[in-house]
Amino acid sequence: MKASQLTFACVSAVAFQALSNDAAWATNLLDRAVSTCTTPNCSSETYSGTVANVSTRNMPWEAQVYSNTNECIRLETTSQVNDLEITVIAPDGTAYRNDDGSSSCSLCSLVKIAPTYLVGWYTVQVNNCCGESSEGDFTLRYGRYNSSNPNCANPTAPGAARASTAK
Repeated sequence: MKASQLTFACVSAVAFQALSNDAAWATNLLDRAVSTCTTPNCSSETYSGTVANVSTRNMPWEAQVYSNTNECIRLETTSQVNDLEITVIAPDGTAYRNDDGSSSCSLCSLVKIAPTYLVGWYTVQVNNCCGESSEGDFTLRYGRYNSSNPNCANPTAPGAARASTAK
């Protein structure tokens, strides 16, 4: 076997191993309408998800949501079994996160990015807020709005680390 073939085989084996180690695969979710309605979560899409505990290793729920520039993305858990947190990563790597910032339930999370400054897919992760092993179901609402919409008032600060809003 030539050195180049051996290198390719080794790289392929490492890549396969990395991808097969319980990797969470993100699903693309698209809310086609950019809404101008003003009541909380109006015109949003509703998704059910589960955060799983695989052999004491947390398996987050992941998805990707789309936004154009100068819009707002609103992501809110409206029910959940455990204390979860939402983390959103913009196409350039900027992170937004929130734990317990929703008024829907005492442990629910809310991330609002307004205005969005990049066209593309934003990676959303829902996982246990404190890194503990847990399993549980949740409901997530995802909406796209015009950037000055009341659904986007007081947007989540970029780089926010475990931002909580007092109830």
